[in-house]
Amino acid sequence: MKTITIIDTGISKTYADTYLKNRINGLITYKVINGELVKYQGAEDDYGHGTLVCSAINTINKSVSFRVIKAFGKDFWADEKALILILNEIERSEDKTDILHISSGIQACEYLEEWEKVLWKIKRKGTVIVSAFSNNYVLSYPAACSAVIGVMFDTNIISTNDWVYVKNSPINIFATGQPKNLVDRNGNLAKTAGASFSAAFITGHISKILQTTNPNDINEQLKKKAIRCYEAPSVINEYSNIAMKKIVAFPFNKENHSLVRNHAMLSPQLVDVLDVKYSPYIGYDACQLLSISDYDPDGKDENTTSEYIIKDIMQFDWNTDFDTFVLGHVFQLNETLPFSIYEHIYSNCIQYRKNLYSYDSIPSHVKKMFSEKGLRAFCPQITENNISLNHCGMLYEISKPVVGIFGTSAKQGKWSLQLKIREVLEERGYRTGHLGTEPQSLLFHNTKMCAIGFHSEVNLKQTSAISLFNYLLHSLEETSDVLFFGTQSNVIPYSFGGLATIPLYTYEMICACEPQASVLCINEWDEIPYIKRCIQYLESFNGNKVLALAYFFKDYYEKWDSSGLSVKELKYDYSKIKKAKESILLPIYNMGDKSEVEMLCDDIVNYF
Repeated sequence: MKTITIIDTGISKTYADTYLKNRINGLITYKVINGELVKYQGAEDDYGHGTLVCSAINTINKSVSFRVIKAFGKDFWADEKALILILNEIERSEDKTDILHISSGIQACEYLEEWEKVLWKIKRKGTVIVSAFSNNYVLSYPAACSAVIGVMFDTNIISTNDWVYVKNSPINIFATGQPKNLVDRNGNLAKTAGASFSAAFITGHISKILQTTNPNDINEQLKKKAIRCYEAPSVINEYSNIAMKKIVAFPFNKENHSLVRNHAMLSPQLVDVLDVKYSPYIGYDACQLLSISDYDPDGKDENTTSEYIIKDIMQFDWNTDFDTFVLGHVFQLNETLPFSIYEHIYSNCIQYRKNLYSYDSIPSHVKKMFSEKGLRAFCPQITENNISLNHCGMLYEISKPVVGIFGTSAKQGKWSLQLKIREVLEERGYRTGHLGTEPQSLLFHNTKMCAIGFHSEVNLKQTSAISLFNYLLHSLEETSDVLFFGTQSNVIPYSFGGLATIPLYTYEMICACEPQASVLCINEWDEIPYIKRCIQYLESFNGNKVLALAYFFKDYYEKWDSSGLSVKELKYDYSKIKKAKESILLPIYNMGDKSEVEMLCDDIVNYF
């Protein structure tokens, strides 16, 4: 007779005495007291869940024995560390168990490496491990671990004897999600459904299969007996093969300013900055130019020095030691030149064997030319090919603190603020991760990219976008203490308008990334009721808290209305900022003042 060990809320004496006579091999309760795992005899179910799980298994196979471990109850609930301690106790135990069943789990996983380590130890001893996913379609643990058969429910599957097997996915089995009559802890029938019981039915079937099958062959047998076998598509992620050591950037424009200003945060080394010969910046120090509009609004910072003297691209020595040419947005610039700047760069990259990283799209025939020469021509397109479809619609819950940077309009310096905050926190010893929406995002360390900004090529349906953003942020968890992401344009429409005025990707990023704290960038001319609406919208999402407002002083701003676009000049007028602060009752920080960015970082650290 096969033995199933169940970690749950225990089992009621009423059910055990009535339905499992002579088939109980042990009843144990584990509690964590003062950081130590304490073992007690007995596992009376005061909650009811564990009894229903045992009933579900028993409906499939009445020729198995049960060892029940109570890890959850009305007065205690094992957390992630406690569950790992319990698993280590099971691994060290000399008691033989054929199946370990866990109809519970952790959504925000902090100790994945420890989960995997102990679960693989248990599996190597010949135990099949089955676990249920969360009912809210979150990729929970241990169900998502590689040593586990993870089970999710599907309401389209009716019978408890049917299931769909999934290959190439953390979800291994879909079983019935229809309500079924099970016996509760009081001995009464109760209609019950959910992933816990879907997994329990599968455990029952596995216990039957093991009577004639080696544990190492259990997956193959589950495939054979499934009503359908589905192979989830592999992820085609063209971002994974980018390797850059030294880069040259062209032109000296808005997107590439961030490469110069934050060159210490780049993964590759920035070697040179180029521009067209007509640029007024040729021959000037790029860092000095940017310091005037960055942390030193009063003028030149004498302490700022760099080797980034802006050079004329037509006089540039392509034999310079670099491997990748970074080409910014130049489609408008190209229209003003007497020659094609694109063709000039493409031909020189190929001639001098340089890879190309372009913010603008690259024609397919150009990509082919680079490929034939053993070179890489890359542009940050987002299509369905970039999406991880093997999660079957389930998402990760991010376990690390997540901070979102939002705004009331476009052109507010949201990207610059994200980098400044990261720089300050990393100086303090924190590891930061970043999901960027700008095309240059991949050039920065520990950063993933979803380029949905200016002139981006985005071809995603809403559900795919959410899946992509969620997966990318999750992939940064292991290497980060705090995670950041920002959005483009405004949070909500200012008024009713066409599709171009609706910031759909902002909504999708919030749903995918689930920020716990946010910073809202504002303008001097924003109306206070609109700022309040933005704050209310952001704070309506899952406990998200707007910690502060931030602003950059501008010399002018663009205003669209029924008569068209008008450009209005501005003077540094702090009275409007002061009025907003008094009305909204949140701290407001000047993004151009490093001391105020430091204070904003204090707020973020103190919040978490």
